[in-house]
Parts: sequence; structure tokens; C-alpha cells
Amino acid sequence: MKKNITLIIILSGIFISSCNLFNTEKNEEISVYKSNKLWEKELYIQGSVEPKQKKNYIYGFEITEQDENEVIKRERVFKLDLNTGEYEWQSESGYTDSEENIEVYNDKVFVYLKNGRLWILDNETGTKLATIKLMLNDGVTVAYINYPAFLITSDGKYLVYSYDKQNLINDDGIMRLKLSDIDFTKPADEEQILYPELIWHGEMVDPVWNEDEYIFSMLVEENGTVYFKTCAQFKDGYHTRLGAINVEIAEVKWIRNLNDEFLGGVWNSLYIQENNLFVFENAIGCYNKYNGKTVAECIQAEKDYLNKPRIGGLVLNKAGVFYDDGCFYYTTADTYMDPIMTNRKLKDIGNVKCLAIKENKIELKWQYLTGNCGFSSTRPVVTDGKVFVNTWGTGLWVLDKKTGKPIGVDSSVTNSGADRNYLWNGNVIYFRDVFGKDVRTRVLTCIKP
Repeated sequence: MKKNITLIIILSGIFISSCNLFNTEKNEEISVYKSNKLWEKELYIQGSVEPKQKKNYIYGFEITEQDENEVIKRERVFKLDLNTGEYEWQSESGYTDSEENIEVYNDKVFVYLKNGRLWILDNETGTKLATIKLMLNDGVTVAYINYPAFLITSDGKYLVYSYDKQNLINDDGIMRLKLSDIDFTKPADEEQILYPELIWHGEMVDPVWNEDEYIFSMLVEENGTVYFKTCAQFKDGYHTRLGAINVEIAEVKWIRNLNDEFLGGVWNSLYIQENNLFVFENAIGCYNKYNGKTVAECIQAEKDYLNKPRIGGLVLNKAGVFYDDGCFYYTTADTYMDPIMTNRKLKDIGNVKCLAIKENKIELKWQYLTGNCGFSSTRPVVTDGKVFVNTWGTGLWVLDKKTGKPIGVDSSVTNSGADRNYLWNGNVIYFRDVFGKDVRTRVLTCIKP
């Protein structure tokens, strides 16, 4: 296994080194961006880990033990200060089979493990406060949290998540757990059996397939309303819907069909901004969050973007989009290889995009293709008039916020797994790989623009 990892690292290095710093379309040399590094912190984490930011802290899992085949045996939760790059605390090393799901509400940290287990930690110290087992009312079936949708409502009353019992009818949907049911007077290691309620379930689709409509995105919440997107399989293919539910009274406020182009693979595809709910997929839509009515949509089938820029097409990441000053910034899986694989022209291709809603129309303000190889798989971070994009194969790119023109690139930065980047106190914080080390070694790096 270690030989394979070493080979992957070597091949990755060769691939990355083969990328030059010239714009493919204009053959324009790109300046080297000099980062003003403030601090670094080396962490040993899974490549797909997504530490959660709450103000100036991030919360995540780090590996403490693995076997000779590099199978993870034990992990612990950490809380890290983004001002200093130092640990606030590290929990006991006793987690196994984590789902990398962490939520923070006030003085408590909620940690979901596999098999319906939930640990609750003290936010100040990392000490375990309670151990929960989620079960259905039959007392036998585990009420799994379907990765990656899990949140605490803004009033702190409920833990809400998507549930998938797999291949049973009328049981896939949205669960709520009353947090007041947790008894914090009991010993922290004493397992409490709690029974979440199914407050919405998908409609039966086709008895032949024996499959329900199920949640197909991370849930988002505002003022007790949870917004969700679904997927369902019919005889003629897959279809998708968008909906909103009042968690307190378990009542659907609205639900509507979406064009099939909105059915993609983006985990974090929903975004609330002012009065609207946005959906970022192969298509992009803006809907009134109170009634679900269409404000604006941009739906492009493949034939629609052969001779013009593609607006949708987000990659499969958990970080989603970045909103700043009336604009959305996001990345896609488009690369310089697209003209070879399709009939698209290089001038119409970009993998970093800036979008705005103007007069109820979705407008692509600019797009840029980062380098001659590699692709973008992370959320951009916008600060100081600049857009920072940590790409898989071509370094840390810095673009002008208004025009999308390249300011420079730090090609020493490589990233092959951590999608989430952070902004705190005007500083940009991102994960980078360490060449020559285990692929699970990630260095959290803070730079001042």
C-alpha cells in the first residue's frame, strides 16, 4: 500500500510539474504570486475531510491510529483557532468509523459516527457530555444519518438530517430529533436510546424499482425552515424536486418539480441569500424561498453550450459557493481537455466563474480557465478585491474580483482532497499537500492577501 501511495505521489508530481504557467488561450505568461504566510499547521486527516468553520474556529477529525494496511482505527476531534493556527483542544482518541459530520451550536459540539451513534462534546474543553444511539420506534432499526446532511436548527431545538433506509418504501426523508430529549445528567459514556421522528418522506416512485424519492443534497436551514432537493428514479430516468419544510410543525411549506438538468452530483448545491434560495448544479436556479416560485433559471443542455460559455456544471464538492458583494463565485470541472473531448471552443471554457442575478436574469460576469492542466475542485475565497482558488493540479490562483483576470499563481501549492477553504479576519486559509509525505498529511496554511 505504501509503495502504491509513493507511486501516486511521484506521478502526481510529474503531472503537476508538466503544467506551465501560460494561459492556453492567449499564451500569456502569468506572474508568480508571493504569499505572505502567517502560520501553518500540519494535520493528519482523511483526504475528503471537511472541517467545519464557526467564526474563528474550525472543527474536524484527525487520525491517531491506523493498521498496517492504513485502515483507520481511531480518530479524535480537534478545535483549532484560525487566528493562531493552534489547537484550542483535542478530544479523547476513541472515535472509530467517523462520518466526518460535525455540527456546533453554542456550548456543544455534535459529532456523528456510523451506526447511528452521536457523541456530544463540550465546546470549551472537548470533554464528552453524552452518548446517543438513534433508533426507529420499532426499537430494532438504526435511524442512520444519511451523509452528508445533518444540521442543528437556528433556534437550537432540533437536530435535522436526511434518512435513507435503503430499498424500503415510504421511509426515506427528513428526520428531526428534539435536543431537549437528551439527558445531560447521565454519565457521558452511558448510551441513551433516542427516537427521531420522520417529518417528511419521499413519494413512492415505482414498485418495480422498489425505490423511494430521497434527499440528494445537503440540507440548509433558516429560521426553522429546512430546504432540500430530492432525487427519484422513474421508468424514464431520474427526476428531482425542490422543497421547504417547517421543522417545528412538520409541515411542508412548498415543493416543486425542477428541470432534470438540476439533477447532478453536487453535495452542497443549495444556498440561501436574502429572499431567495439558489440551486447550483448543471443548471442554476433562483427561487423565492417563501413560496418556491421561479425568480430566474439558466438551464443549458449540452447542445446549448457548444458555442457559448457553460454557466452550470459544479464539481462534486462539499464546500459549495462563495457569496460576496452581490456575486456568486464557484468552480467547475471544466479543463483545457474539453475541446479535445467535445466540440467546445477553448475560449468558451472556464473553471472559475462569477455569477450575478440582474433584473431576474442569471448573468455570467466572467469565467477563467486556471492553467493548462488540472481542474478546480474547491470553493473560491474572495477578499481584498481578489479571488483565491486552490486547484488540484496548478497551484493557488489569484484572480481579480471584478474582471477575473489573473493576478498571479503560487504553483508550489498542491491540493488533492480537501475542498473547503476559509476566510477569517481578511486572511485566506486553505489545505495543501506535502510532497513526499503520506497522502493523509495536510498542512493548513494561513496567508495574508
